[in-house]
Amino acid sequence: MFRAMALKEFREIRGVALAAMIIYGIITIAAIDYRSPLNLFLYLPINWREGIPFVYDSFVGKFYFFAALMAIILGLWQTFGESVRGTYPFLLHRPASTSWLMGMKLLVGTVVYLVASAIPLLIYGIWAATPGNHASPFEWSMTEPVWVSWSAMTIVYLGAFLTGIMPGRWYHARFLPLAASILVMVGVAVLANYVFAGALWLCWIILAVDIWIIILIVFIAKSRDYT
Repeated sequence: MFRAMALKEFREIRGVALAAMIIYGIITIAAIDYRSPLNLFLYLPINWREGIPFVYDSFVGKFYFFAALMAIILGLWQTFGESVRGTYPFLLHRPASTSWLMGMKLLVGTVVYLVASAIPLLIYGIWAATPGNHASPFEWSMTEPVWVSWSAMTIVYLGAFLTGIMPGRWYHARFLPLAASILVMVGVAVLANYVFAGALWLCWIILAVDIWIIILIVFIAKSRDYT
């Protein structure tokens, strides 16, 4: 059953993951070869900032935006999508607890987000670390703020997930978890990029917030009426 549920979740979100990978590919190409015909940002009336990789270029801002967007869509797709399709009663009548079901959803969604969004960072980092690709100096420690912010996006994913399983109207308290998670993620990103210069100890705070949101998800999932 573990394998069947994992495959079911992956099949439902693979479209989101594929779309995200395409977008990540575009922004990575734009950073590596700005004049490439595949750089779709060339056709936008915006003067994108290019410079030192991970420090003073437009790649990081684009990555943050699309990584957060992917996290939000994943969380809502896995939860609100089940409500729209009316599949919660069927899933909950299987020989598995509500906690197990939500845990499986969270595991698959988190792994898909982390893997899909880590690939462009690694590709760009390897390119930046290869001598001769750009004129500015590069050390892997320069990527630490981005990796901290990358991990902080899990807060946004969990906030969207919590929003999707909460009962009530969208324009009332149901939207608050997602809004709060975005604010927390922005705060962590600011600390990592501008205040503490990518201090990795911020990941412990991110982990603590993630655990707290997961506890809320399990509590609400058990108490919600799915009929």
